[in-house]
Amino acid sequence: MDLSALKNAARGIRIPRAPDLSAFSREQRDALRPFVESMEAVGRIAEGIRSLPDAEPLPATPLVSPQTRVLGAEPESQARMYPVAASLFRVTVTEEGGAAGDAGTNCAYTYTVNDGRTGDELGTGKTPERSRYPKCAYEQPAADSPGLAYWDSDFVLHLYEALEEIPVSTEC
Repeated sequence: MDLSALKNAARGIRIPRAPDLSAFSREQRDALRPFVESMEAVGRIAEGIRSLPDAEPLPATPLVSPQTRVLGAEPESQARMYPVAASLFRVTVTEEGGAAGDAGTNCAYTYTVNDGRTGDELGTGKTPERSRYPKCAYEQPAADSPGLAYWDSDFVLHLYEALEEIPVSTEC
C-alpha cells in the first residue's frame, strides 16, 4: 500500500467522540476506560496519517535479527532483503520432517505452521529462514511451539524462526 492509499484510507476513519462516563458507576468506568482510550488512540493515529506529507516509498532494508548479528551466523552481506513493511507475526510450529543434525550434517527440520491466534494451518514443509549453526544437533521443539513468520509481497508465507529450535550443545 502506498502512502496516498494509506492517507485515503485514514480519511475514512471516523472516531466518535468519547462517551460521557459520568452516569456510570466507578467499576463500569474502570471497565470502559481501556476501550475509550483505544478509540482516542485510533483517532490520533488516523489524524497523524492524514497529516503526513507525501513522500517517496521507503527502500527495502535487510531484516537481520539481533541474535543473528551477535552469533555472526549470517554475514551482513548475505542478509536477505525484506520490505520495511514486512511484519513478523506469532505462529505455532509442529515438526513434520527432517532431522536434528549432528557433527556431520546440518539440522533439516521442516514444520507445519499454524496461526498463533486462530490455530488455522498456514503452510507446511517450512524451514526457518533464521540461520542455524552448521553441523550442529538441535532439539526437536514440542508440538505447537512458538515461532515467527511473515507474508511477503506475493503473499507467500515465510517461517522466520522456530523459537524453541535450539542447539543441543555449544560446541557447534
